[in-house]
Amino acid sequence: MKKFLPVLLVIAAVALLPSCVTTKAIARNKSISEQWLASLHKAQPGFNMTGTYTSNVYHWGGAQFVQTGSQVTGKIGSYSVHGVVRGNRAYLLASHGSLNYYSMILNPAKGGDLEGAFSDDIPFSLEDAEPIVLNKINL
Repeated sequence: MKKFLPVLLVIAAVALLPSCVTTKAIARNKSISEQWLASLHKAQPGFNMTGTYTSNVYHWGGAQFVQTGSQVTGKIGSYSVHGVVRGNRAYLLASHGSLNYYSMILNPAKGGDLEGAFSDDIPFSLEDAEPIVLNKINL
C-alpha cells in the first residue's frame, strides 16, 4: 500500500494538470478577445447587419446575426458569434463553448451582403486571414 499511494498521487496530479492549463488558456483567450474588441475606435454603427446569410466558405454554413445598437450576437455555422459594429466594419469573434476560435472583420456590400476576412488568430491578423462573403437571404 505504501508503494501504491505515491503512484496514485502522481496519476492524480497528472490527470488534473490539463484542466488547469485549459482553464488558464480559456481565461487568456477571453481576455485577449475582449481587449481586442475594447481597443477598437468608438465610432457609431454605420450599418445594421441583423439578418440571415449564407456563406461562400464551405465549413461555415449559414449565419444569423442580431444587432442591438453596436453589439452583435448570433451564429455562423456551429459557432456562436459576438462582437461590435464600428463605422462600416463589424468585428466579430466566433466561439465554441468558452473558447474563441476565430476573429472576423466584415464590411457591408451590395444587396445587404457582407464581405471581409476571418482569421484563426485572436486578435485578427491579416497574415493568415482568408476571405469570406456572406450573402443575405431576404425572407
